[in-house]
Amino acid sequence: MSRLQEVERKHEKLRHLLDERDADTLWIRRTTNLTWITAGTEVAIDVTNSTAPYSIMITRDKRTIIADNIETPRIRKEDKLDDLGFEFAVSSWYATKLPEMPNPISDLDDAVEGEMQKLRWILDDDEQVRYRALGFDTAAALEEATRAAKPGDSEWEIAARLDAACRRRAGLAIVNLIASDDRIPSFRHPYITDKPFEKYV
Repeated sequence: MSRLQEVERKHEKLRHLLDERDADTLWIRRTTNLTWITAGTEVAIDVTNSTAPYSIMITRDKRTIIADNIETPRIRKEDKLDDLGFEFAVSSWYATKLPEMPNPISDLDDAVEGEMQKLRWILDDDEQVRYRALGFDTAAALEEATRAAKPGDSEWEIAARLDAACRRRAGLAIVNLIASDDRIPSFRHPYITDKPFEKYV
């Protein structure tokens, strides 16, 4: 299945969501949902923020990226969302007016987000392939970082290697817990410290 086919299939699911909610427009702002509808596009700038620097408006007929003139060139050139059937509604970076959204719902509404979560839970074939690749890359990053650890390294140094190993594989270690020696049996979720690694990590 191509990315375009994946997006089209997901758009069809969102048409059903619009029907179920008796709505005409779905305004998608959460990064998880934007990544989902764009078939895996990385949308976050600030990874701690649950919303992205742009949003997407879904109607029964269209998929529209709502972005400012700062984000649009990068999205068009690098993410190639035009190729996935997305149109663009571009505004100046300082503008606050949104395109007209008739009878809207939003994924910022908890009930709508709950329905979207259910859609994200079922992975299609291409998503399963990407998920397996992510698992392989995660294992390789962990192995790389642990094999490089040597006595005297601080937990911070080991964590930095793990972060770097994930980044080299286009990933992000959103949870990175490191413990060495006597800290291992003491804490189930060990925050990283400057403790030097002696025998075990």
